[in-house]
Amino acid sequence: MQRTAIPNSGATAALAVFLVLANVGSGLYAANRRHPSEAFLWICYLVVALLVAYWILADSRRLGVPGSVDEGLYLFAVWPLALPYHLFKTRRGRGFVTLAGFVALFIATYLLSVFVALAFRIPRP
Repeated sequence: MQRTAIPNSGATAALAVFLVLANVGSGLYAANRRHPSEAFLWICYLVVALLVAYWILADSRRLGVPGSVDEGLYLFAVWPLALPYHLFKTRRGRGFVTLAGFVALFIATYLLSVFVALAFRIPRP
């Protein structure tokens, strides 16, 4: 069986590290029975959008897909739609596998936040 390489390993690692840090932070908020601050939520959304846009741009460069002048801003603004479109446009049916990898990464880091929330829960007085 052939091992599949992770495309754009640097961009993928940056996204994974940020998602782990952000979800551990969310888990700690939940453990203290607090809602995340607005600043934390905005930073999380902006950084995830930037990292996904960076991943798509790096993948486009790697595959030789020509881009437009304002492609980065477009990808940043509509990354939830642009990511599946890019994957299916460049990989056809194999795009499902890469998209499943992204979904698995998001789910795994979310489950980490649930574990952190349960492990560090502070009892109510």
